[in-house]
Amino acid sequence: MALGKRKREEQGLWIATTELPKSPGHPFYQKLNELLAEAKFDSW
Repeated sequence: MALGKRKREEQGLWIATTELPKSPGHPFYQKLNELLAEAKFDSW
């Protein structure tokens, strides 16, 4: 019979950005990006 407690294993805190869910984005910014692309705003 053991008298101590088991230590918990630490889990990693690293989450790759590729594993994060992608949201569709806000409609306002989708339309804004379309308008800016049509106007060739900030194109290189």
